[in-house]
Amino acid sequence: MKYKIIEHQAAKEIAAALIRRESIDFSEYEKEVGKGAPLAESVLQGIAGQLAKVRKTLEKSKRPPEDLDREGFEIVHRGIPDDADMLGDSRFWNRFALVYLCEHIVWRFPGKGKGFNIENLGIGASQRSRAENYAYKLWIRGDLSMASKGKDPYRAGRYGGVDFWTSHIHRQGFTKCRKFASELIQFQFPPQLNGKGRLWEGVEDAASNKIGVRTLVKRIRRMWASIEFTLLDGTEVQMLLKELSKGLKGADGKSVFA
Repeated sequence: MKYKIIEHQAAKEIAAALIRRESIDFSEYEKEVGKGAPLAESVLQGIAGQLAKVRKTLEKSKRPPEDLDREGFEIVHRGIPDDADMLGDSRFWNRFALVYLCEHIVWRFPGKGKGFNIENLGIGASQRSRAENYAYKLWIRGDLSMASKGKDPYRAGRYGGVDFWTSHIHRQGFTKCRKFASELIQFQFPPQLNGKGRLWEGVEDAASNKIGVRTLVKRIRRMWASIEFTLLDGTEVQMLLKELSKGLKGADGKSVFA
């Protein structure tokens, strides 16, 4: 598929200008890459339009900006065609964020202290910082949370807060092992709990028996170097997660798999 991109250096210049609310002619920076039929701009415009409607609803009801995450991820994942080269190209996500979503992303991340962090637009020196692109993170959330069974394939993606999705999934590198990440998400939000997390997700405190998903992630990371997680099937991952969760606490404060 052919698609338009904006190179990383140009993206930095554009982002600075947009945040200053300057007018930008994006065509001066855009390039088309790939082969085959071109990605219709109406696809990206449609996604941006749907996110704008969600944002308007959130603003009207005075809900927090982070609620855009749990309502917007499905829109992004369903809307963008499944083209491996395009989806893996951070320059595509640069352009999508800058041309179509910049206003919404700045609204989603109003910033504290120093203000808006341009890494939310996927602009940074490292591959890791570029993966912070908000549009990409929404797509990843949809892709990892999808289940092959059930009436709502995106069910698990609708639950969990910023800490779970950003700190415990995205920034741990688990996204590079899709099967493992998907099983971890389904493990934390099983259907029978109706949206409640299996393990405690808040700040941990051993004295009050609140030790949950944060400790599970630490235990996983300690095994990361000695186990090839990509070779495990779904059942094996679930068994491993169950074993690593022994003694941890659920949202009700009770031990899980004691």
